[in-house]
Amino acid sequence: MLSFENAIYSPNREIHPDIPCAFKHAKEIARSSHELESILDWCKEECGQEWRWQLVDSSGERQLGRYIFYFNDERDFCTFILKWS
Repeated sequence: MLSFENAIYSPNREIHPDIPCAFKHAKEIARSSHELESILDWCKEECGQEWRWQLVDSSGERQLGRYIFYFNDERDFCTFILKWS
């Protein structure tokens, strides 16, 4: 089941105004909701510092969802890029 732990809620699906100031690194990815669960599990296990994710667009039958992941730690960010980009 999809966990909204570490999620940033934005009702209009725009970047939350506090996010660019709060985190040093961001990466947008497009994935199915099934793949998102794996990514979130990976982040919970592998990221050593604070991180968040945001839903930009929901996935559908024929459309991938768009998500932005935010990181403070450069190592977490780079590892995420290598693994999921």
